Amino acid sequence: MPSLELAYGRQRVNADLPARNYLGTLAPRPAPTLDDPAAATAAALRAPIAAPPLAALARPGMRVTVMVNDITRVVRTDAFLPAVLDELNRAGVPDADVTLLMANGTHRGHTPEELRFILGAGVLARAGRILDHDARDEANTEYVGTTSRGTPVRYSRVALAADLLLLTGEINYHVAAGYSGGPKSLFPGAAAFSSVEANHRFMTHPGAAPGHLDDNPLYLDIVEASRLFPKPIFVVNVLLDGAQNFVRVLAGDHVQAHRAGCRLVDALFGVPCARLADFAIAGCGGYPRDINLYQAQKALTNAALAVRTGGALILVAECSDGHGSDAFVDFARANPDIYAARARVEANFRLGHHKVYLFSRALTRCRGYLLSALPPDLVRACYLEPVPDLQGAIDHLLADLGPAAQGYVVPEAYVTVPQPAKEGP
Repeated sequence: MPSLELAYGRQRVNADLPARNYLGTLAPRPAPTLDDPAAATAAALRAPIAAPPLAALARPGMRVTVMVNDITRVVRTDAFLPAVLDELNRAGVPDADVTLLMANGTHRGHTPEELRFILGAGVLARAGRILDHDARDEANTEYVGTTSRGTPVRYSRVALAADLLLLTGEINYHVAAGYSGGPKSLFPGAAAFSSVEANHRFMTHPGAAPGHLDDNPLYLDIVEASRLFPKPIFVVNVLLDGAQNFVRVLAGDHVQAHRAGCRLVDALFGVPCARLADFAIAGCGGYPRDINLYQAQKALTNAALAVRTGGALILVAECSDGHGSDAFVDFARANPDIYAARARVEANFRLGHHKVYLFSRALTRCRGYLLSALPPDLVRACYLEPVPDLQGAIDHLLADLGPAAQGYVVPEAYVTVPQPAKEGP
């Protein structure tokens, strides 16, 4: 009888699954990790992809803004950003001339404790300014143009005031943009709410899915929006394994270096599975990936790719910060039929409501159960069945599906994209 252990916030939960019901574990492939992420970062900055070295772009007197991913992303910024600041210093740009702009997109701002978690005490002591981007404060954004797909692009005035913009982040699968990292740190990271909403309407296109780029209108629109930015852009992106160890650091052109990283993501996190299962037991990978239900949806959608139509899925996500979006929950409460809710989003796209559409990708094909710290009535309003403990959820699921049911365990579903061979056994 396999013993399961899944991350739950900053803790872990355990349960047993009968061997006859265990189909296998879907997890990222092992990869060699970097012994010295700071040294790897310095090397990437000096030998970038399709761009001059950072020290050749930065000059004394320049104002440099560094986009930093927010608390909902696992990036380990504290481990590599000091090397970026050191390289800027080497080029004659002192820390006082560097602004760190949190690439919140439409997410909330940060507490002091969260900034310390993201940046580390060393960076906090060095940075000239640390600011949260607020997408809803459109007065502090400026229009720079419209994409060929009709997205009006407005960027933070803080970002636009820079002489050089650095984008930092992690590259992994993204549920709609194909992959995280690259140009996403700028758009939606530093974009106005209206711009993000206009772009995200492409989410309902079939190509807006993990691992898709060239057939993905949402991603292509992001790239075009990023090219409207009027100042030089340089990217520093990292790849982490499932245990958050550094695998690679890439730097250079914000599109081409990112694409190189995407190919590595496919090799690590695109996981073949022999067939679709009757069920899956999935974890996000703990805090901060399961910080709220809004973010935990990504693990749900990924894990559901390994489940047959009519199957079931148990998601383990603490959601210590709650649901993550009033607009999402209010729309879900007002639209208890997920099929009708999906149709309403497709007919009249709104940010916040779109999260219901993403939930529907999984929950119109399989039933969903959630182990979390959320109130049961809130979980039910979001189309999931609350469960008080993992073992009880597994026992209930097997009683419902039958003794012959077989399923996968997906411990890092936030970053794992199953690639099934076919529907059914």
